Amino acid sequence: WDNSEDRLGIIGLGFAAVVALWASANLITAIDKLPIIPNAMEFVGILFSTISIFTAYGEELFQIIDKSLSNVFGQ
Repeated sequence: WDNSEDRLGIIGLGFAAVVALWASANLITAIDKLPIIPNAMEFVGILFSTISIFTAYGEELFQIIDKSLSNVFGQ
C-alpha cells in the first residue's frame, strides 16, 4: 500500500466494485420477482443442458466426469 502510486484510483475502483456488486444483486432480485422470467431461464438452462449432453460436447463431458470419478475413487 505504501508503494502504490495511485491510491485514490484504487479506492475508487474498490468502491465501484462494491456498488456494482450491490446493483447486480438488486437487479437479480428484481428479475426473480417477475412472474415469467425465472421459469423461462430455468427452461433455457434445461434445454441447454439437454443439448449439451446429446452432442459431441456431451461425450467430452462424460469423459471428464469418468476421469474425475476414477481419480476420486482411486481406480
